[in-house]
Amino acid sequence: GAGLAANYWFTNVLAIGANAIWYQFSDTLSEQDLPFFIRRSTRLANPLSQWQVAANVNFTYVPLYGKFAAFNKLIFQWDAYIVGGVGIMRTRPVPVFDQQRDFPDFNTHLGFNVGIGLRIFMTRFLTVFFEARDYIFLEQFENSQVALGEARNDPDTWLADSTLYNNLTMSIGLTVFFPFKFEYRKTK
Repeated sequence: GAGLAANYWFTNVLAIGANAIWYQFSDTLSEQDLPFFIRRSTRLANPLSQWQVAANVNFTYVPLYGKFAAFNKLIFQWDAYIVGGVGIMRTRPVPVFDQQRDFPDFNTHLGFNVGIGLRIFMTRFLTVFFEARDYIFLEQFENSQVALGEARNDPDTWLADSTLYNNLTMSIGLTVFFPFKFEYRKTK
């Protein structure tokens, strides 16, 4: 997915913000031939879902920060942070067990996220970050049991019970701090 986040730092170590990740770059749910034939020949299948978008409100806390030297010439600042929040995830099942099933609508799920990250400051306002974040929500996959007869066409039998789902993401990106120049003001 491609994501964007905005944070407001109200102290040097605490921030509140929002992020969004867009996953749906195509409307087609076509499956490649190799997974289809392997699943068919082994009679093993895993339920799948297509993700559309995730949006979250987050809190960030920076418990560790410091500096390191590179090549005995450059000094880089770094900080490690903890992030967590609440938001939504939009998904829909992909027909795996019965190709006659159709899931045209995306479902909206309430979700939570927790993660850790590391930022390395390249300049005073530009950083490179590395982050691991777990998005947790209740997902409803396609039912693996296919009903017989007329019940096969009943959409009420197409979905299985909700399952707690963990989507662990690893991110690499850039952070830009605004304003580019700033001065610290001492309290009186």
